[in-house]
Amino acid sequence: MRRNEWFGIIWATLGVFMVISGVFSQKLVTIIAGALLALGYASAYLASYLKSDGIVKIVLEAGFGAAAVGVVAYGYIVTQNLVLGLMTVFITAMITVYFTLTHLLPRIHNKTKNTN
Repeated sequence: MRRNEWFGIIWATLGVFMVISGVFSQKLVTIIAGALLALGYASAYLASYLKSDGIVKIVLEAGFGAAAVGVVAYGYIVTQNLVLGLMTVFITAMITVYFTLTHLLPRIHNKTKNTN
């Protein structure tokens, strides 16, 4: 395993432990932060280390990204915390830009290249 993979595994494990700790201490913000770490790493792992460009990878990436946004949005709705609200908007914007740049633009570029 490469060094970057170990860092990611450590962060994802930390996220899972934060979720467990938040459940036992009944602290919603700890649960949200932990779930965001774990889901964020899962999406990053799929994007960086899986070599396939198939529909399954795209659906899994989108699913983990949507789950991360859903967790933060749920935290904002329940706690009315302004920081979580801003994080929801920021993460949604980043995911939108990411999918536009990595999945849609290459397809658009190939279609325009084939028509000329």
